[in-house]
Amino acid sequence: IEVAESCGFILGVTNDEISEITMYPNPAEEMLFIEGVESGTLEIYDIYGRRVYATSNISVVNVSNLQSGTYFVKIYADGKVLAKKFIKK
Repeated sequence: IEVAESCGFILGVTNDEISEITMYPNPAEEMLFIEGVESGTLEIYDIYGRRVYATSNISVVNVSNLQSGTYFVKIYADGKVLAKKFIKK
């Protein structure tokens, strides 16, 4: 068996400061709201690990153009990374 490439996601962190981030509504239809972080960058990945969206405006994210399904949000803030899962209706 030969593995050409592998990919993984951080599904949580133990740092209390960054785990205070709230993301709602979940599932989301049009807008996804992020609370608990002032600045940073946000990336959205599909279930295949492809980046489908990236922004530096992380308080309100327009997800209306995404297909229905499961996605992972990665938030980079203050030298830390948090990944959360959300569902797009």
